Amino acid sequence: MKIAVVFDTLHPDWVDADYKREMGEKAAEAEYDVARALVSLDHDVLMVGVGGELAPVLVALADFQPKVVFNGCEAFRSSARHDYGVATVLDMHGYRCTGSSPTGLLVARNKSLSKKILA
Repeated sequence: MKIAVVFDTLHPDWVDADYKREMGEKAAEAEYDVARALVSLDHDVLMVGVGGELAPVLVALADFQPKVVFNGCEAFRSSARHDYGVATVLDMHGYRCTGSSPTGLLVARNKSLSKKILA
């Protein structure tokens, strides 16, 4: 199955081969652990780092046509409070993603709203 692993990165100019080289060198980040596990199960994996722009991410995903996107983004443009934005764009483009929905990520940032919903 084609699975894309999308994650925030310090190297947005890297391509899949660069990330896979890092993965082979046993980089100790969650996105590499996820990709290694998926590859070991014979999935076709594309690693896509998210920097300050989403256009290159969308181009890479459109070219690859994954069945599922593993969304490992914890930040966008170096800000954790914008993590929901990546999930929103992936959702708007029709990608099936792992993790919380954009609304879930946004609501989770607001403690008082979360408490009201849980109550």
